[in-house]
Amino acid sequence: MESNSTKVCVFGLWHLGLVTSGCLAELGFDVIAIADNQTECDALNNGFLPIYEPELEHLISKNIASGRLQFATQDCDLISSAEFVILAYDTPIDQDDHVNISNLFDTAKLIAPCLQENASVIINSQVPVGTSEKLSETIKSFAQSSINGVAYSPENLRLGQAIQRFMHPDFIVVGTENATVTKHVKQLYSEIDATVVWTNLRTAEMTKHALNAYLATGISFINEFANISDRVGADTLKVIEALKLDSRISANAPLTPGLGFSGGTLARDVQVLREIAKDKKQISSLLDSVIEVNSRQTTVVIEKITNTLQSFEGATIAILGLTYKPDTSTLRRSVALEIIEMLLAKGAKIRTYDPMVDRDELSKYTGFTFIDDVYSAVAGCDAAILATPWPEFHKLDFKKLKTPMRQAIILDAHNMLDSVKIKRAGFRYIGIGTGDQATQD
Repeated sequence: MESNSTKVCVFGLWHLGLVTSGCLAELGFDVIAIADNQTECDALNNGFLPIYEPELEHLISKNIASGRLQFATQDCDLISSAEFVILAYDTPIDQDDHVNISNLFDTAKLIAPCLQENASVIINSQVPVGTSEKLSETIKSFAQSSINGVAYSPENLRLGQAIQRFMHPDFIVVGTENATVTKHVKQLYSEIDATVVWTNLRTAEMTKHALNAYLATGISFINEFANISDRVGADTLKVIEALKLDSRISANAPLTPGLGFSGGTLARDVQVLREIAKDKKQISSLLDSVIEVNSRQTTVVIEKITNTLQSFEGATIAILGLTYKPDTSTLRRSVALEIIEMLLAKGAKIRTYDPMVDRDELSKYTGFTFIDDVYSAVAGCDAAILATPWPEFHKLDFKKLKTPMRQAIILDAHNMLDSVKIKRAGFRYIGIGTGDQATQD
């Protein structure tokens, strides 16, 4: 990719910010990514990343070597050299999925006096509707020159597919506060081959809320349907196969029964909409139900394994997969950890395995044993629960997996495995919504 002279400054060097920095550099922009301190800066410039994302380490190293990407500590001269300043923080959430956007306002105050005349600030972080306008007011009140203004373009990355999603998105939404910002920001997004929906700030923010709330609703719907199907002996997977043949339902609709949505991303937007509805005295019954259904889905797994084992006295259970989704190393809001906590409370002993979990993050959790080999992890276990759908689990030798187990039981919480193959290997297979007897009256 040819370099161009357009300089971009990126704040927020975690998943979103690192992917944004690497991809913009790959597209030819001159990218300066701002680290919190010199230690972080040195580590990043030497190719040591704090997170795992497929191909990201290579992308970052390649563009550092090309000179299109550099990591630096905060410096007013660096900020003032950039035409575009991007706020790409991964928005933190609390245990109830409520957002904390204070770092965005702190950064807005920090960068405002340094912005060059006619610069544009682009917000990528997930924020509640109305936030971009407030950030614009903050920046303009601290700025020492006349800037173009603020744009909001919500990230639409998926961990494990983040680079592909950035470089080849289904679409891009950009909200701007005036025509000058729109014209300027078009220069940046013209390098990405995708349909761009141009709108105002609040509509762009609400688009992100709508997208994630829709996905969350689909997940809660199919999970509740699957639980009913289990009770009557129907196979939800066949129902879904039929549904997706209907032209009114997308073949990519989020209709995969299993564990609820986790990681905080979807729940964050549902909670924001609920809070807005409450503030505006609007009823949000559907959104309330989406959260309620999701919050109890983990107990379905516990009920199934309880009904199967009858007693947890002396029982040992293997949890296969700990990260909140495959192709990431993070344990943030992992459902697997919720399952472990519930099983420990019932008296079970827990052995675990995950191919990519961040060991430093893992060290913060106690009460279970982590084994770095899946076949050793199931040794002496009465059941194995597949909690994260890592692709490598498709390739397991299930006869070898069965040999060291005390009881040959697999609970596939994502219905990802070939149940026929598993049963032929001598396992009792339990899925979610597959019509098995584990939760029938």
